Amino acid sequence: MVKADKGRDALVLLERDQACDVILCDLMMGDMTGMDLHAEVERRWPQLAQRFVFMTGGAFIEAASKFLKRIPNACVEKPFDLDTLRAAVATRR
Repeated sequence: MVKADKGRDALVLLERDQACDVILCDLMMGDMTGMDLHAEVERRWPQLAQRFVFMTGGAFIEAASKFLKRIPNACVEKPFDLDTLRAAVATRR
């Protein structure tokens, strides 16, 4: 498991190595949104875009709501239990 606390850090890690099974991504982050990270990953490594599972604390802006309706990726609400997370991760494999 590799962890990045910021979206830009995640891009640096993915630049080095795209071998990942799942990308757990907060929808709203400080340096860039999960939507922005997903768009950049989709542009650079389209095969990884389907591996995102988004997490949210429920604070939705209109753009986030539209984004989640547009993409097939799972989104889990915080706080979530392990069974919910496992089920969401299973959809990405």
